[in-house]
Amino acid sequence: MDRLFAPLYASDDQLQGVLSVDRPRNGRRPGAWGCEALQMYASQAAIAISNARLRSNMQRAMVRLEREQQTLRNNEESFRQAFEYAPSGMAVAEMGGNHHGRLLRINDALCRLLGRPAAAMRRYSLADLVHPDDFGTLLRTSAEGGRAKLRLARRDGSYVWVSLRNSVVADTTDGPRYLLTHVDELYS
Repeated sequence: MDRLFAPLYASDDQLQGVLSVDRPRNGRRPGAWGCEALQMYASQAAIAISNARLRSNMQRAMVRLEREQQTLRNNEESFRQAFEYAPSGMAVAEMGGNHHGRLLRINDALCRLLGRPAAAMRRYSLADLVHPDDFGTLLRTSAEGGRAKLRLARRDGSYVWVSLRNSVVADTTDGPRYLLTHVDELYS
């Protein structure tokens, strides 16, 4: 009877603490209104504590998200550089959809091998560039990934024998799938 206690509950009914008020020096005990005011104060204090924890958790989550985004940007840049500067020809083609097989990205090594600028290459699919006799071989390796030896058309109309390696890469969000193609010229 010397003190008033008011539990501090968060919005999820988790006990945050207890607010304690000692009996005033004059010895008077608070009445019903004083007890109700203490409970309201305790309720507001619990909300403030809960909000502070929530804000702190959100700030930590934002810092973690920023770190993850920076890591993703670094990984994307590393892939871009590895792709662009690879000594063998590389291409990324769309799988599925209205533009199945369309070349989305082409590195300089593949452009040099086929004598075609990257802007022109984006108008093609691998099927447009393969020798007609090798079309079935391309289809088999494009559907599931794999290796093949086939001929690709150069800009001057000639064909070059290449070793082609295809890998099917799925988007992490179950979105479209892509075909990653490595091309090396075969020498006699």
